[in-house]
Amino acid sequence: METPLPEKLQLLMNWSEADDIIARSNFSLYYFNGSSLDSYEEGAPFYMLLTMCILYAVILLCGVVGNVSTCIVIARNKHMHTATNYYLFSLAVSDMMLLLAGLPQEIMHTPFK
Repeated sequence: METPLPEKLQLLMNWSEADDIIARSNFSLYYFNGSSLDSYEEGAPFYMLLTMCILYAVILLCGVVGNVSTCIVIARNKHMHTATNYYLFSLAVSDMMLLLAGLPQEIMHTPFK
């Protein structure tokens, strides 16, 4: 014989089932800009998306230029070949790899959030 679940637990279970149904479907929310049903915008307003994309591009450019210049300075100067600078070199390389692997994808997926 099953004991009935408390009401709060039943509500929580129903909420997670509805959340799973929405997550599995290709349902997305659009809001209309009022001109026609054919023109809609998804997610944030355009000015916010443009600002975020420009900001991400500036971060990407500064990060790549800074890390490449750090690597060049350490590699070309003999007196910079110390254990600490080798560690900084490896940090610059790993930071550049993270920037190049993650930030362009973030820029591309920003309009769809």
